[in-house]
Amino acid sequence: MVMSFIVMFFGIMIILGIYVINVYNKYIFFRDRVFDKFKEVDKLLCDRVDFIDDIVKIVNDNKLHEDLLVRKLNSLKKSIDTQIDVNDRLLLFDEDIIDEALKLDKLYKKLGNKFSDIKDKYNNNKDRVMYATDIYNEEVLKYNNYRDNKIKKIVFDKFKFYEYNCYEK
Repeated sequence: MVMSFIVMFFGIMIILGIYVINVYNKYIFFRDRVFDKFKEVDKLLCDRVDFIDDIVKIVNDNKLHEDLLVRKLNSLKKSIDTQIDVNDRLLLFDEDIIDEALKLDKLYKKLGNKFSDIKDKYNNNKDRVMYATDIYNEEVLKYNNYRDNKIKKIVFDKFKFYEYNCYEK
């Protein structure tokens, strides 16, 4: 009788040990999925910052170009205005600067294309971030729901697993 009690006790302990190991492994599985989804959201947000850098670079590149061109045009106008002789005025006209100014329409078309490309990529990224945060929130809810069982909560607290919060929209 004592022997059957010891066998039954060890059998229950083994079953309990297997249960605890199973619960622990599921926590690890759910936690790793939450981490993976968090990394995806974080990467997409970093990409969004890169888009902002791209936009700033385009604006700064073209702002410098335009500032320089405006200065050239103003100095050309000033030098032409100060000349009294018509022939000297004619010689002062710098066709390259004027052509450069007239080519701005092409620059703005290209700039518009660059901006529209970046805008499309940014909007696509924004959609992907929203989708990724939804998936992350689903994984967090699965993890937290698994944790809410009273018996599993003992294992949760024993191994110091943390509760995760969903992203707010």
